[in-house]
Amino acid sequence: MRIIATLILLCLLPCQELFAGKIAGKVTDTNGKPLPFASVFVQGSNKGTSTNAEGRYSLTLGSGDYTLICQYVGYTRQEKRITITGNADQTVDFSLSIQELTLGEVVLGKGEDPAYEIIRQSIRKRKYYLAQLDRYRCEVYTKGQMRLRGFPKKVLGQKVDFEDGDTSKQKMVYL
Repeated sequence: MRIIATLILLCLLPCQELFAGKIAGKVTDTNGKPLPFASVFVQGSNKGTSTNAEGRYSLTLGSGDYTLICQYVGYTRQEKRITITGNADQTVDFSLSIQELTLGEVVLGKGEDPAYEIIRQSIRKRKYYLAQLDRYRCEVYTKGQMRLRGFPKKVLGQKVDFEDGDTSKQKMVYL
């Protein structure tokens, strides 16, 4: 009996993909210019993606109601509610506007610069801050791209060989 239940479960797992819908779209600014590497994710989950260099993205989600969030540094965040039924594909485009911030008025006065007091307090707590380095832990997520236009045949006497068979001198170093 247990074997039959396992076989039925294994047969039904591939069917789950039949009830998944593909969400695709483009992220642009208000002028229609694509925003490369913008973040598009589902609120309250770990599902998400980044747009490519042309501002396009795609996600595959099961049936249900979702809130898609799109954000890009320097632009206002935008949310859109979507409903996926069956395996229907949907197009959800985002148009983000520039986020403008206005700082408050700055008044300069006589006297000592307040930064000096902060520096003095930091110096007094130097031992405490040095001990913090032993317990420091950091998790970082970075997005970027670095390309070479050309590179030398040798670096510090060692032959440079990417071993990829590509004879052009243009290489992607970091993505």
